[in-house]
Amino acid sequence: MKPYLFFMSWVFTIICWLVILTSCGKKLENSHIQLNQADSLKQESEEIIYYVWVDNLRVRKKPGKDGEVIRELKNMEKLIYLNEKSDFTEEVILRGQLYNEPWLKVKLPEGKIGWVYGGGVTTNKQAAIESDEWLIRPGIGVGRIRIGETIRDVQVAYGKEQVKKQRLFIPEGETREGFVVFPKQSNQLECFIDNSGKIELIRITGKLSSWHTVEGIRIGTTLDELVELNGKPIHFSGFGWDYDGAIISYNQGKLDKLKQGLDLTLAYPDEGFPNYEKYLGDQIITSNIKDLKGVGIIVNTIMVFSKP
Repeated sequence: MKPYLFFMSWVFTIICWLVILTSCGKKLENSHIQLNQADSLKQESEEIIYYVWVDNLRVRKKPGKDGEVIRELKNMEKLIYLNEKSDFTEEVILRGQLYNEPWLKVKLPEGKIGWVYGGGVTTNKQAAIESDEWLIRPGIGVGRIRIGETIRDVQVAYGKEQVKKQRLFIPEGETREGFVVFPKQSNQLECFIDNSGKIELIRITGKLSSWHTVEGIRIGTTLDELVELNGKPIHFSGFGWDYDGAIISYNQGKLDKLKQGLDLTLAYPDEGFPNYEKYLGDQIITSNIKDLKGVGIIVNTIMVFSKP
């Protein structure tokens, strides 16, 4: 009897261990499945961001070139992909290159939902920045023009008809050798050359220019906007003389890096502003003076030069 009981006890023990081990295995397996499901849900919840790399890309109510236009996008606008694309592709020429891409459903910065052509956006932010036709790159160049290039290089980039050789004015009534790109147009550029014929400085003026920095600084950007971008007061020279409105210091603010390749000059409105006479002449002015807030002082000249 005893051997029989011992045998049955031994069998019962083995069965119990098998049940426990099997149960643990299932728990481990289920835990693994749950982790995989959690990872999958996490991936689905992560937003995919697209950046516009061409100007005037149209957002439409439905996919396709015939869809009603909601609005046009500017280069570098950020869009949230809604994980839905058209079941067809279309051929579209963007900047001289043929694309055959589907349409993507996206959310715009202001919250509207629409469809954009897939060839006009990219998830690569740096690629979108580099593709900007109107981008000012401090210390490097403007658009397709680079510091150190020649007039021939620029003619190849923009066409001979868009480039005109002429002497350019500088302070104190003097002139320098150079040439103009897009002459008498809103996006006109002035390129100053050295004795070897290479570009050493590019100057942007005018009121409706499309040229801009990564930060969004352009002709017409206000002093108040610059201070907000900088995060600290800005010092600049007094108005009404040859070197008027030149920014002297960003006080180690966020825009301090611009001084290594870019200079900005400010101007006040033609009609003036209250007490503007106090800010004329050879003096240093700080932006945190009450008289200067909201009076329409703007960037009126941008100059790009090689890094020291």
